[in-house]
Amino acid sequence: MAPKIIYDEVKTVTTYIKRNGKGKGTTKTQRVHLKNGQGYKEVMHRESGRKTRRAKMPLTKSEVKGLQRCKFKPFLFRDCANMLN
Repeated sequence: MAPKIIYDEVKTVTTYIKRNGKGKGTTKTQRVHLKNGQGYKEVMHRESGRKTRRAKMPLTKSEVKGLQRCKFKPFLFRDCANMLN
């Protein structure tokens, strides 16, 4: 019997949208969670350190296979971002 491969990974990218003069501002965080062939993607906006908007969606099978092979799709978070607007 072949050993079962457990795949558990979290990738996060945070970018500043705009800053105010006090060192705080608005940030956008894009996050992907993968675990054993399933996962979800989320986009979160923070203003002055507080969560203001968040969209979370499950990954499709083709997205999961591509991420496990380290092939990033450039428009992975487009549908989550559209939910926020």
